Amino acid sequence: MDLGGSDRMSMAWFMNWLNARRDLPMRSFLRDVFSDLVFSQHMRVALSRFDGSSQRLRFLLGDQGIEPTSSSGRAQR
Repeated sequence: MDLGGSDRMSMAWFMNWLNARRDLPMRSFLRDVFSDLVFSQHMRVALSRFDGSSQRLRFLLGDQGIEPTSSSGRAQR
């Protein structure tokens, strides 16, 4: 249950994360899911695969929160 820790989201880490948010309103809980789990995991994987030239990031933390990068093909124009 403890394998991985916060950088790999072990089951123990996830249960602690979940228990800490069980009384949050749904909107706040979903915000945390996307920022703490989805976005941060995306950043970890993309940065670990960065080879110095190929842009692998599809989202970044911008002025309006999490935003798509221009390489994602969905950036606001």
